[in-house]
Amino acid sequence: MAYRLTGPDPLPRLCVKHLRAQDRVVVAFPDENEAWVLLVAAHLDDDPGRNVYDLLYTLAGVQPEDQAQRTKPPCCDTDTNDAPSIATDAILGLAANARHLASSHRRGQHAHRR
Repeated sequence: MAYRLTGPDPLPRLCVKHLRAQDRVVVAFPDENEAWVLLVAAHLDDDPGRNVYDLLYTLAGVQPEDQAQRTKPPCCDTDTNDAPSIATDAILGLAANARHLASSHRRGQHAHRR
């Protein structure tokens, strides 16, 4: 993984990797042998509602910090090479929020088609 996020919890316990072009993947590690892919989306500076980080902030229920203060520390501890751990319950909460947002979005799309 490339870097950890900064900001309010649970952000510092999540890691990001750049994929192709603007695509990013956000990953959580409940323990040293397990990884959960939480979100794959584009980093679109010109489309705030669909930007990977805006989506993540919505899932986590946190407000973004000032851009000027954000840093990108390494994902893994530089001494132990361990990824930041996060409780499985916290990951399940993020996943539940994602399912809720996705179902709300689908309901909204169906309403527009009628």
